[in-house]
Amino acid sequence: MGKNGNNNQTGFTTVMWIIFFFLIGVGVILIVQSYYTYNHSLQQEHLITQKMLDTSFRKTTQALIPIPAASYSTIKDGYSQALSFFTLALGALLALLLLPRLQTFSINPTGISFTLKDLQEQVTQLKIQNNELQAKTVDAGGGKTFDEAKVHEVKVMMNEIKKDSNKVTDDPQKNQWGGKPAINGRRLSAVIRNSLFPSFYEVDLAVTGTTENPLTGLVTFHLHDTFKNQDPVISVINGEATLRLKKVYGAFTVGAEADNGVTRLELDLAELQGAPKEFKER
Repeated sequence: MGKNGNNNQTGFTTVMWIIFFFLIGVGVILIVQSYYTYNHSLQQEHLITQKMLDTSFRKTTQALIPIPAASYSTIKDGYSQALSFFTLALGALLALLLLPRLQTFSINPTGISFTLKDLQEQVTQLKIQNNELQAKTVDAGGGKTFDEAKVHEVKVMMNEIKKDSNKVTDDPQKNQWGGKPAINGRRLSAVIRNSLFPSFYEVDLAVTGTTENPLTGLVTFHLHDTFKNQDPVISVINGEATLRLKKVYGAFTVGAEADNGVTRLELDLAELQGAPKEFKER
């Protein structure tokens, strides 16, 4: 958490212990005070009742001195108030117990902010699992001549593509996502390398933000329709959404949506510098 974070944590621990013992002390005092008040009123009631048994005393004082009832509500109210303080003390104790599990902690004019280590790790693991599952469901595809992995029949695909004159028949994502790989502080990039699978390439896609405007949330990639899952949704981890395609036959245009669809990115893999010639021509 850093030096400032450790100092804040130490100060916070000290303050919370002081608050805890203060609240416990006030609760105990309220209980003792209410119990003492109740006993005192009970004794007063008993004393006056005994005196009223004297007939002569009753005649002279009955109309003047009412018999006070024991203050039963006093002890009830005292216990209720004490319970409130004990509840607050329990909250302080829970904060102390959670402190060792804090990933970050800070005190600022707007309040106290913190994140838990285990919670953050669990969320990150869920994001990783989601991204791996999305990548697996993509399977094989890509390229303008690779028809074997098409999900739909070629004729059906062609009919759908002809409905939109902006679509390129062998590259359906072309001209659909703004035509720019970088906009709004977001960038779509790709790295091409040889795959372990013969006749295929491996493609790493990534959408990133900037330090001033970090990327968060989800990014939806739009791939060639020869892939089984052509619209994988990837969780952003550490400001980056990455998708690894392990079986790519050839180049195609990739689209990406970030910031809840506000940012639209487009990258033609055939235009990447340094990409293998065979990959570009397929």
